[in-house]
Amino acid sequence: MSRKNIPFKLILGISAFQAVAAKLGTELTIPDLVQTIILTRISGCVSAVPEAEELASLCLYLSARHIETAQEN
Repeated sequence: MSRKNIPFKLILGISAFQAVAAKLGTELTIPDLVQTIILTRISGCVSAVPEAEELASLCLYLSARHIETAQEN
């Protein structure tokens, strides 16, 4: 973005998808409509994703009390 002279702000701990939702004043999840957000990336020209790591991480947000159910599924 710097090379293209596109202004941006770095905010540690905040991902771009979160910043965009905040800027737009919108929720990322809506009860009874959308409850799942999947973030992933594919290998690209900047860096490769090791095959063993593709789609290998799962983060359950606000669901700690349901961890056993998630592990069973």
